[in-house]
Amino acid sequence: MIDPYWPAPNYDGNPRRFRMALLRPTLIIGFWTACVFELLLLFEEERHVKAWLVARLIVLLFALVSTLILVLLFWVKVTPSGIKFPNWPILIRKMKWDEVIHVRSINLGGLRFLVLYSSPASFGDWIPLFLAEPELFCKSLEEFVPKTHPLWECQSFLKWYRKYQDSPDSPEDYLKVR
Repeated sequence: MIDPYWPAPNYDGNPRRFRMALLRPTLIIGFWTACVFELLLLFEEERHVKAWLVARLIVLLFALVSTLILVLLFWVKVTPSGIKFPNWPILIRKMKWDEVIHVRSINLGGLRFLVLYSSPASFGDWIPLFLAEPELFCKSLEEFVPKTHPLWECQSFLKWYRKYQDSPDSPEDYLKVR
């Protein structure tokens, strides 16, 4: 079945789906994996370098495959009534805009997440912000989220948001600005 919302349509008021970016999460996960293995290698008394290199290669491949799965299977959908997003490990969660009572933006090892809280005692629902089209995502939020929403009070999110808010509309314009 063809999904009418993928790829995301132009800025026209329809719900939009956003895939996660591939390169940045893969590099970040690979970096942290390599750091952990280097530390383990430093404290290894018997230097089995070949075994450690094979183990590191396996873990880096696992990081790449898991990131590919993340990118291909999980997406964020912004609609006028709410947001639909991956809720780990494989569940999809829907949250209406009026259910959100508090918002935080968290940088976890170089990957930014938007955390939406629907009750004071909840752990929050984590929405990945490492998206392939952050500019269109920001435009969608601007269009669909009411201006009195707690999202617009979160200073760390607004800092991320401003980075993409005034971005050019076309890839050619984007290259001219950079």
